[in-house]
Amino acid sequence: MDFSSWKLTTAQDASSSWKSSSVPAACNLRASTPDFWLVANTFSGARVDASRHATFAVTAYSLGGLTGNIALKADLSAVRGLTGSFSPSSISTTGATVLTVTAGSAVAPGTYPITILGNLGNITRTVTLSLVVP
Repeated sequence: MDFSSWKLTTAQDASSSWKSSSVPAACNLRASTPDFWLVANTFSGARVDASRHATFAVTAYSLGGLTGNIALKADLSAVRGLTGSFSPSSISTTGATVLTVTAGSAVAPGTYPITILGNLGNITRTVTLSLVVP
């Protein structure tokens, strides 16, 4: 992917550094061992709508040629009254899914962490996102 797409997809623009003064035309990633990366469509948070639902689109990227299916789980334990489900609940290392989170009526307004865990064999990766309950 080109450098701008990589920065947008990974939200790494604030913490990335480059050895040259010019921006590279492309970003080539190489894993020292087969691995995968989970990326979500939003890092600023998803907002619960009037029906008490919010969605997160999650994509997996294979690194180093890793193949297989990633089992997904959402850690919603930070807030009592949240439930969530993935569609689908397992994706390939180049697949995508949608996590739908439902906030029960007892969930107080606020911003809460949602951690998505992906597991493939002995590899576990996480991405933590924000859920905004108005």
